[in-house]
Amino acid sequence: MAVGCPMVYKNNGGSPITNYIVEKLEPRTGEWLPVSKFVRTPEYEVTGLEPGNNYRFRVRAENELGTSEPLETSRSILAEEPSTVPDAPNNLTVADVDANKVTLEWSKPRNDGGKRVNGYVVEYKPLNSTEWEQAAIVKDLTATVDGLKKGEKYMFRVSARNEVGVSQPCSTNRAVECKPKHTTADSPGRPNVDDIGKNSIDLSWSRPAKDGGAKVTGYIVEKRRKNSPDWEPAVSGNTPVTGTQAHIDDLDENGEYEFRIKPVNAAGVGEPSEPTPMTKIRPKRGNNYFHVFFNFSTYSCRSNCSI
Repeated sequence: MAVGCPMVYKNNGGSPITNYIVEKLEPRTGEWLPVSKFVRTPEYEVTGLEPGNNYRFRVRAENELGTSEPLETSRSILAEEPSTVPDAPNNLTVADVDANKVTLEWSKPRNDGGKRVNGYVVEYKPLNSTEWEQAAIVKDLTATVDGLKKGEKYMFRVSARNEVGVSQPCSTNRAVECKPKHTTADSPGRPNVDDIGKNSIDLSWSRPAKDGGAKVTGYIVEKRRKNSPDWEPAVSGNTPVTGTQAHIDDLDENGEYEFRIKPVNAAGVGEPSEPTPMTKIRPKRGNNYFHVFFNFSTYSCRSNCSI
């Protein structure tokens, strides 16, 4: 591999310079050896140097009056292998998939090309497309590509870059389908009416058979009046209840309602349960109490009666 060192010289002769003579100081022998005796411009790339050796250079200018004294470099120059682009990154893997984003991870290139890797170019394309799109340039060994379409399949690739340029890419070996990590939970069981008050009702229900892969964190209770097309929150603020029971207040006495339950998990709100039968809000007969008080001091006993 050729190793070079660009050199630039000043023109300070009184007569036009017609040629330059370039020499190098051989580090092993200490001799000045010609590099080129015919250089027409004040710049020259020296090749054939041995990497790891320090060199000094000098230049003589020629014009019609003769040859100048040599101009020597002010310090020795270390010959190095020329830098190149890095190798491709390694071990590109899909760390996480969701409905609209994919998280990638990879490892460093085996060879940085002689210059520090200063970033990674992350690209993606739909499976059936030929056009790659740049998603990001990152410094870490991970990146999340978002803004993707649910249900679409994508390919991904990552390239390393340094001061010289960008490496060949490392690509995923299969298409990745964007799909949710979790789904909404199944419908809960149909609610039971446990008790009815003058303006309230107590409900209970069973948990969903399947939670969609994410814990059910609450339940939304809804009510619908008789002959109404609309379901409305049964709990103030539509706040989910955390258990499988609910006490619902602020109902109209003798009003008729049906109730249903929706599960909530990390994926969102699930489908509702079957509703209760239409239920009239009035206390059960067993809840009616009559209190009778007797003031025995107002009674008197005759004929050996006892109280």
